[in-house]
Amino acid sequence: MVIGYKELVHKGGGAKDFGVKADEKKLTRGENVVFLKDGSVEIEEDLTKRNYLHLKSGTLGADLGAGLFSK
Repeated sequence: MVIGYKELVHKGGGAKDFGVKADEKKLTRGENVVFLKDGSVEIEEDLTKRNYLHLKSGTLGADLGAGLFSK
């Protein structure tokens, strides 16, 4: 999951925002890859919860199953 990017580049880039812009139509990605220019993720910060430091259930990206110590 990629969230909050300004522009995709296929070579160059870096801190000074230079580089050759990528054509999103030619971008090859897996079926589970999500690109969103706007959005944010919510992390569970309650130490007593089983999913501590994972994405909160029901929020953006939680259905991907990513997180610390996850299979």
